[in-house]
Amino acid sequence: MLNTYLKILVFLVLAVPVYGQLETSADFRRQVFDDEYSIGLTLHTRGYGVNFRRLSYRDGFNKLGLELELLNFRHPREIRFPNAGVSGRGTVVNRLNSFYTLRVGYGRDKIFVDKTDRNSVSISWITFGGLSLGLLKPVYIEVPVEDNFGFSNFTVSERYDPEIHPAFGYTASPFFTGIFRTQLRPGIYFKNGFSFDYDFLDEKVAAIEVGAVVDWFPTWFGTYETQVPILHDTRNYSVFFQFYVTINFGKKWN
Repeated sequence: MLNTYLKILVFLVLAVPVYGQLETSADFRRQVFDDEYSIGLTLHTRGYGVNFRRLSYRDGFNKLGLELELLNFRHPREIRFPNAGVSGRGTVVNRLNSFYTLRVGYGRDKIFVDKTDRNSVSISWITFGGLSLGLLKPVYIEVPVEDNFGFSNFTVSERYDPEIHPAFGYTASPFFTGIFRTQLRPGIYFKNGFSFDYDFLDEKVAAIEVGAVVDWFPTWFGTYETQVPILHDTRNYSVFFQFYVTINFGKKWN
């Protein structure tokens, strides 16, 4: 009987380290960093843009920091026509201004589904908000100038005026024409989404983010129109609601 107990004791002593080793090899220990930055490309239901974030870790599951975004906004009723037979970019019917926004915000990235191994995906809840600085750039077009014999030898750039210019069929001027006449439309924004980080390296960021964001450009002290004037003779808006997808790449460090 004593020999039997000794055999069982020896078996347990040898088996425990083997079991512990197998369990440890399956675990994934995620390193916690202090800081992180990322650069992203964004597609949203009103256009596209670029994104930059600088975050700091508060603990292993919460990051706080700043973001900058530069995006364009299209009117939902825009109709673009190519310039057949002439050089230049396509034109949008009755577009008075091109509209962009520079977002400057603060927010949180909270991990609520952590990685279990290097090939898994972590999921974060993203919330950001702050200033949305709208930029209204007037549209300029190339207008032919006739000589004394009725020939159009050259063109001049003029600000598009729907009262005297055709709705379409003209050539848009180069992008930077009229840029110094850009008007500022300050507003605010709020973003809510989810980020899926699939990078298997701790020190890298490779994530796909999806969510919704709203920008509001109110009338400040009666200085501006109620809506953001993008198209002529069409209802314009002061609130822009979008769904978005962003692909982020970056780095973490201590």
